[in-house]
Amino acid sequence: MVFEKKVIFLSSLTIFLSLLDVNIVLVSYPTMAEFFQVNISHLVQISMFFLLSLTVFLPIMGHLNDLIGLKKIMITGYIIYIISGLLCGLSSTLFSLTVFRGIQGIGSSMLSIASTACIILLIPTRKRGEAFGILATAGSLGLILGAPLGGILTDWFGWQSIFFCVIPMALIGIYDAFSILPGDKKFEFSAVLSDFDFVGAGLIMLGLGALVFSLLAFIQHRGGATVILSLMLAGIISLTLFVKHERNSETPLVDLTIIKNTTFNLILLANMAATVLLSINNFIAPFFITRQLHFSAQNTGFTMIAFSAVYGTISPFIGKLSDRIAPAKLCFIGMLVALVACLFFLNGMDGLSATGMIFFLAGYGIAFAFFISPANKLAMGIATAKNAGSTTAFFRTTRQLSSLAGISIVGMVASLNGSPKAEMGFGKIFLTELIVIFICMGFLALLFIKNRQEVQV
Repeated sequence: MVFEKKVIFLSSLTIFLSLLDVNIVLVSYPTMAEFFQVNISHLVQISMFFLLSLTVFLPIMGHLNDLIGLKKIMITGYIIYIISGLLCGLSSTLFSLTVFRGIQGIGSSMLSIASTACIILLIPTRKRGEAFGILATAGSLGLILGAPLGGILTDWFGWQSIFFCVIPMALIGIYDAFSILPGDKKFEFSAVLSDFDFVGAGLIMLGLGALVFSLLAFIQHRGGATVILSLMLAGIISLTLFVKHERNSETPLVDLTIIKNTTFNLILLANMAATVLLSINNFIAPFFITRQLHFSAQNTGFTMIAFSAVYGTISPFIGKLSDRIAPAKLCFIGMLVALVACLFFLNGMDGLSATGMIFFLAGYGIAFAFFISPANKLAMGIATAKNAGSTTAFFRTTRQLSSLAGISIVGMVASLNGSPKAEMGFGKIFLTELIVIFICMGFLALLFIKNRQEVQV
């Protein structure tokens, strides 16, 4: 019993740290933009490289976790996270900050895999539901505290402090991992090398890397059309080869058989659209609050808490409700709430007050509380005992790709607008959010139609 509580604490600490880190950094972006004298189209590269490395290394680290063991993956992840965090805080150029933040994404991918593996491997099946509920609470607490803490640290100690403040918690994580987790089974490097899918790893790195660099080249007006199109074509070809290779591989990084299920595909696409929406809003909202409402970083952080507090409070109840009501219906209700909130914002954007902004963010908090847990339940309910792990990895990887797409959209809209501070681009970016909401609702509508046809048959 004591051991299980320690394992849950370690896993919860890891989840809390990961989500705290994301929200702390988001609030400090406007200050970073002033520090480096760049606009949004240049600043997005920090998030893009972080999300790129996190996305690419999720399946790779999941595969390595099975080959070399949970304890090694978690401790190594914490070490990479700490060292790269120190280097981020010490960065004097945007380029170095981007590189070190990308390296931190590798550590974050290892921690993401290890935190879930802790529960699956070390907690009895009968107690896993409770354990995952505690993890959800820890994650919500990270979301709630991240924004105000990031604002306070940025105003009082500078943006560099946001990377230093999480290091003590990471050190606690290393100590607990050493003392709590059982030793990993012995392995031989030759066996790991023979079982690891190097071809798949290389193709997904090359494919996603080429696409991200093509987007950055377009956003920052570098390289010209030939370079951009060449990178994009190289990315598409590499990812196509990756899919073909994974289908034929005996030890694939990603099990792609799950995409044969139409219901899974539709909820996957709806979830990707919703994640794009959330990524766009989480990135651009601090800029709007800082530059349109003229708030300090600290006050911006406290305003952003409206989303996290509402989302964290309501999510557990919606999760339970999804056991009684069809999850797809709850997802649709969530997007309806998001639609109302977005229309409210667009209608009064020019004269929006702080109270109006809080209502808008709280509306999005309600919307995603209704969407995320039911969507997870619906997608994971399709998985079987044989492919539960690969289904989870696939779902999580596509979510990270969608976050990357959302950041890219912000950069492209800001770049096309041409405003150095993006004030004139806010309307276009939030209008893009409205379009994404309709796309998400379209996929959910297709899911309703499919389910109705199956019932009639």
